[in-house]
Amino acid sequence: AFSILASHGQARNAILRGDVRVNGEVVERTRRLSEGSIVQMHLPALAAMMDRCPENIRPRIIFEDESLAVVWKARGVLSSSRPGVCSTAEVGARLQLQASGVVDALPERAKAVNNPHRWECGLMLLAKTSSAYHRLVAWLSKD
Repeated sequence: AFSILASHGQARNAILRGDVRVNGEVVERTRRLSEGSIVQMHLPALAAMMDRCPENIRPRIIFEDESLAVVWKARGVLSSSRPGVCSTAEVGARLQLQASGVVDALPERAKAVNNPHRWECGLMLLAKTSSAYHRLVAWLSKD
């Protein structure tokens, strides 16, 4: 299973941000739970991912518009997402890119179109809309 809060430090940060409530009230760091307490967490997706993902996976943004982003992937960083793995250039790019305001914007903010090998550095194309993704994949698939 994939856990958003993988350490005591990440739980502490969520409490300090005011993202944890017990019985409907924002809690302080020293709160002890009693039987029957209801714990609620509100973790904005980007804040949660920032806590989980190392800075070295964040690629340099070369170009970005409403439909497409081009980023520079460093050597040794995985290119695209795998279930339960957040340390990829694709996830790092999602943390930095602006959400698209276009009607067919991807819910995951951006999706890798090409996947450079882990041990290669180079440009990655990330589509920010469904139409851009399908057009780029079709174009790159041509002989």
